[in-house]
Amino acid sequence: MNLKHELPKFFFLMAAMCFQVGCSGSGQADYEMKSVTGIITFEGQPVQNASVVFDAPSGARAFGLTDSMGQFQLETHRYGKGAPAGEYLVKVLSKEDTKVKDSSQPLEISMLYQENGVAKVVVTDENESRFTFDLKKSPDEDDVISSMSGEG
Repeated sequence: MNLKHELPKFFFLMAAMCFQVGCSGSGQADYEMKSVTGIITFEGQPVQNASVVFDAPSGARAFGLTDSMGQFQLETHRYGKGAPAGEYLVKVLSKEDTKVKDSSQPLEISMLYQENGVAKVVVTDENESRFTFDLKKSPDEDDVISSMSGEG
């Protein structure tokens, strides 16, 4: 056995094993998920089929879709239902079939709400957080929030 040739292989094998052991976890943060629900209205009327996004500067991004009563429940792609406790920028986006309840006309939610956000909120360590947001047809600067950058 030629130790000179075997030593580099040994170190490579040890490094590979250490890397594998160090990376053998799930690769997911250990978040305690909190139930987050709410209602989206447009000038007092429930909004149906709107996308609601809670964007965090760090951590999991949570999302939901409003039902016929404007109600949503958040979930994440990786961690399931709810959202981790923390600060979020809430964005509301229209889709093709977004509308005010009992209307046949599609609702175009202002780009200000979609890009800059509706509000900054804090999901607490309580068991459930519930939020209500009433959107306006023509929001002014006081009705929208500056963006926070987050990860997907």
